[in-house]
Amino acid sequence: TQYEWAAPVVPGASSGEEVLAAALRRWFEPVLEAKDLAFARAETARKADCGLQHLTFWRRRAEPAPEAEALVPRAERAAKQASACVGQAVYDEDAVVAQYLDFHYDP
Repeated sequence: TQYEWAAPVVPGASSGEEVLAAALRRWFEPVLEAKDLAFARAETARKADCGLQHLTFWRRRAEPAPEAEALVPRAERAAKQASACVGQAVYDEDAVVAQYLDFHYDP
């Protein structure tokens, strides 16, 4: 599936979509049901690719979700620990993903 990346362990999450939702939950709320969209892409005249793309639809919150505020001190500690990591391993920490989302999608 498209969720085969090395995701952080999220208690109660059994799929990549649930891990993604847990990562976005602090600053985003879902607005529509997830949808699979067929696609076809031609790289050259003889080489093409086709498949399904899984789409999720989110709306940015004006304020962080109240239940997410309890995670902030833990997130700060994890960010300090993650600073010792390099490469893709940095994104294994919840705090790093949260900081990345805040930086790129903060109002």
